[in-house]
Amino acid sequence: MNRTTAPQVAAARSTTSSASDAPPQELLQRADRARAELAPEYPFVGRFVRGPRGFLHAVDEGPRDAPAVVFLHGNPSWSYLWREPIRALSKDHRVIALDHLGAGLSGDLPSTAYTLTERIEDVEVALEELGVDNFALVGHDWGGAISLGVTRRHTERVQALVLSNTAGFTGLKLPWSIRMCRLPGLGPLLLENWNAFLGVAVRRCTAQPLDAARRAAYLLPHTEPNRRRSIRAFVEDIPFSAADRSHAEISAIEAALPQIGERPVLLLWGERDWCFHPGFRRTFEARLPRAEVVRLESAGHWWPEDAPREGTEAILEFLLRTR
Repeated sequence: MNRTTAPQVAAARSTTSSASDAPPQELLQRADRARAELAPEYPFVGRFVRGPRGFLHAVDEGPRDAPAVVFLHGNPSWSYLWREPIRALSKDHRVIALDHLGAGLSGDLPSTAYTLTERIEDVEVALEELGVDNFALVGHDWGGAISLGVTRRHTERVQALVLSNTAGFTGLKLPWSIRMCRLPGLGPLLLENWNAFLGVAVRRCTAQPLDAARRAAYLLPHTEPNRRRSIRAFVEDIPFSAADRSHAEISAIEAALPQIGERPVLLLWGERDWCFHPGFRRTFEARLPRAEVVRLESAGHWWPEDAPREGTEAILEFLLRTR
């Protein structure tokens, strides 16, 4: 464990309102071990906030009085995905990158079903705990749907919205390999026992192959089968049809797109994405006709790995124009 461990634990504890609200020691130690292993690639101290269902880890960098921008990852990534945008934007912004419950350095999932609505509520509570009133949102993968849900509920507080390789409407047509992971019996075996979803992601989510160190960084939070329940929960909650639990939430988001589109929106797309392919971008363009569009032609699904500078500059320029 490196010399930065003690301050990191102290910072995590300082965000809670009382000793009884402090994150469990096991959670703090796990986060410190991860940071020590990933340094200097992931140099952020991080904080823990108490959400409605468990402790959420948040990178919180930059001046506290600067304009706030909140990054929300999808499945099966975590705040490590945003390390380059965090470094660049935190010079002039307060940059917050949340790990969803069960992902990254956050606490474990609850044992009950975990839905899109509950993930939106987690973000709402986390921002309240962090004292963030007005903010920009950057949502990637299912973090984009979560960002849209937050925007639907707090439209006037969201100063700008960046949607990246995501969806926010019904009638989702995702690859057969995603649907296969929903099959009874086979899904738990693939997602939890074999960790196949994440194993495939670190090889297929970028246009250029990740080196061994970066693959290991994405795998790190899910080395234990219990931690892979988060990956399974995300997949099982995809609202393919009206029978799925989150269909009502995604329908409400879809209905709110015209209102959301009145806010500044940037569609930032890795064009070589095999999952949320450019067809999803075109659907958003039709639903959000005022949105700006930046296409990262050489980037895959995890564009911060393929085109970190180009994508980060697009976000920064967009935020500066929309202040």
